[in-house]
Amino acid sequence: MKTRYKIILVIGIFALFYVTVPLFSKHCTEVSEDCTVFWQLMHQTRAGIVTNSLGEGIGEWSGTAQGMETPTVADQLRVNIPFIQTMIIPPLVIISVIVFWDRRKSKLLE
Repeated sequence: MKTRYKIILVIGIFALFYVTVPLFSKHCTEVSEDCTVFWQLMHQTRAGIVTNSLGEGIGEWSGTAQGMETPTVADQLRVNIPFIQTMIIPPLVIISVIVFWDRRKSKLLE
């Protein structure tokens, strides 16, 4: 199998996982109450949104933009560490290994 197809397969598997976890967790909550595994997967694989409030004005209680700070890159990274660890790093490592392995294999065949 060509390297590009292997890479597309890895990306497809992770994208399919990302899309199907919410469906299974929703089904789990409708069927039974013990869904801790799916809830952990949901929280580990979803990107987070940072909303910082200055704690003053109407924006504190109404959710309006007044009194809201713009989140820094450090805040975004801190909130999204589980997402990065589960949905960004593993596919990159797998794709790197595939590329390295296929290049090594093609050099040995020459």
